[in-house]
Amino acid sequence: MEDRSKEKHREYCKARNKVKRLTRKERKEKERQVAESAKTNNKNFWKYVNSKRKSKSGVSELHEKTSKGTFVASKDQDKAEVLANFFSSVFTEEDVNSLPLVDITIENTRSTDDEPITQEEKSLETGIVPDSWKVAIITALFKKGDKKSASNYRPVSLTSILCKMMEKIFRRRIIKHMDSLDLFSDKQFGFLSGRSTTLQLITVLDKWTEILDRGGVFNAVYMDFMKAFDKFPSL
Repeated sequence: MEDRSKEKHREYCKARNKVKRLTRKERKEKERQVAESAKTNNKNFWKYVNSKRKSKSGVSELHEKTSKGTFVASKDQDKAEVLANFFSSVFTEEDVNSLPLVDITIENTRSTDDEPITQEEKSLETGIVPDSWKVAIITALFKKGDKKSASNYRPVSLTSILCKMMEKIFRRRIIKHMDSLDLFSDKQFGFLSGRSTTLQLITVLDKWTEILDRGGVFNAVYMDFMKAFDKFPSL
């Protein structure tokens, strides 16, 4: 009886592996066809790409508490209004006049070994961000919890491409300046090339293991700031 069961299991495994091989082969062939037809049929290409994305677009109906009861937003325009009301309610507003002034000029943003700032980067000279760069298309991404609550959605701003290019210019120069003066802590692993969360975990685990091997103990505190980016001042 036992031998028969083992034989059945071997037959099952053999059939299962065959199906997997055929499925992988069929999927590769389909992806090859989609890739080859991308130039002439990009609609089919993006349809296939979107079908493989883990995140799904769209926002479910939202419930908003009002003085008259609970308002149910089922239309796209009503959903946008509910989300806009919530996102604006959590902004941190500060008096612009109380903020410190920083002299952002070409001379102050260039070190001796930096490449010269070109004419296209001239807004650095005035220190003023163009109004058009401050306009953004807001996309709401669901995080977790009840999908009917606007508080469980995170706003993502799609801003001007030129604004993003300027951000990259600033970032590159700031990173270069801080690197040259050795201002980064060895304990910082985020937002730096050559560093990653995986490397951070390996470093921490190595330190913890060393402590335990010596018979010591350690305490770890994990913090997660809720809506951290909503706390930045809205100017």
